[in-house]
Amino acid sequence: MSLQWSAALAVGIDEIDDQHRELFDRINKMLEIIARSAGPQEMGDVMSFLEDYVVSHFAMEEGWMIRFNYPDFQKHKERHEGFNRELALFKERLAREGPSAFLAIQIENMLVEWWTNHIRTIDTALGKFLADKVL
Repeated sequence: MSLQWSAALAVGIDEIDDQHRELFDRINKMLEIIARSAGPQEMGDVMSFLEDYVVSHFAMEEGWMIRFNYPDFQKHKERHEGFNRELALFKERLAREGPSAFLAIQIENMLVEWWTNHIRTIDTALGKFLADKVL
């Protein structure tokens, strides 16, 4: 399983779409590491790297929302916070339990499902809102 970028996932704001493509690349890199049963250090490094990128991506999106007074800002921000909590829990489990096939599948499913659903619904709504304000 991997994240595949397609035009259907574009929200129409270049900066957001570029970061989503980069995020997919990073998540897919992490999924490759999971698939080859990498050690705990390599998995932890990739999780930390992904975590840092997600934080900066969410901050960028939230900056757009604040700048243009997005009416669903709080709901969107709460989704971001929820993802960060889930990612932190997986990172803690990885540190405590070490890499396992079961944990790898759970992480993979969460990342693929969360990002695909988030972009198709929440971020697409943001893109529509910003379309006439940014372009």
